[in-house]
Amino acid sequence: MNKEKKHVPVLLKESIELLSIKKDGVYVDLTTGLGGHSIEISKRLGDSGLLICIDMDKNNLEYSKNRILQHEVKNKLLFVEDNFKNIKHIFNMLDIEKIDGFIADLGVASVHLDDHSYGLSYRFNSIIDMRLSKKITKTAQDFFLLEREEIETILKDYGEIKGAKKLADMFIVKLRHKYPNITTFDVVNVVKETFKNVNNRVLSMVFQAIRIWVNEELENLRMMLYDILPFMKVNSRGVILSYHSLEDRIVKEFIKEHEIKIINGYKDYNFQPILQRINKKPIIASREEVQN
Repeated sequence: MNKEKKHVPVLLKESIELLSIKKDGVYVDLTTGLGGHSIEISKRLGDSGLLICIDMDKNNLEYSKNRILQHEVKNKLLFVEDNFKNIKHIFNMLDIEKIDGFIADLGVASVHLDDHSYGLSYRFNSIIDMRLSKKITKTAQDFFLLEREEIETILKDYGEIKGAKKLADMFIVKLRHKYPNITTFDVVNVVKETFKNVNNRVLSMVFQAIRIWVNEELENLRMMLYDILPFMKVNSRGVILSYHSLEDRIVKEFIKEHEIKIINGYKDYNFQPILQRINKKPIIASREEVQN
């Protein structure tokens, strides 16, 4: 697969502009992926600038490292294979006291979806795994061994699936006996057997729910946000690209908790705000960019 051709970061131009990069600054790409954002950040840093590239996928990190270095960047680079939930530990390990900005692209890379070994996509038949890092101990196979109530809750909370109870029952009856060799098409077939007129959106939401559970994505996002905040300098910036309402809600609630409080139209001067929104409304990618 041609990773270079397939990797086009969403809202690349807007994200980099929002970071307002200082040449001598310290920046963190929390989800380096194939290096699209890291390359553009590095282009804007000088000799004394530092970019820390973090990714929990060893293969992606190695690929992005080679790709970034091909651009003959001037700044210092550090590459860390880890989950961004461990950002506090990472900074302490690297002796980083403060940063000027960070970016986190929360989307699942197309290379993961297209690589059958990850078992992430309903479009290809493969053993369903869904781990975005092989260091994660549980897999999607374990999802089908959970109690029915827990399966139902995950489908409801992470996939907003209507009829989650019925689908949970069907998963247990139809798939549990196939553990640990359940395939993506096994899951697709059960969903189609459970509901009428199943479209790609329904399949996408079911797979999203299982993937979020396997990788603990929402818990990790919350942990990262709270742990990175004390390391941010005054006037530093953070850019987060989210792709579904669950991530979006967590980020918005975090900002609301730490920004200026307005009570009856007046600022609450008893509360010392830590964050300020750069944009009042989220920046949304065009339909053409999303399709590409």
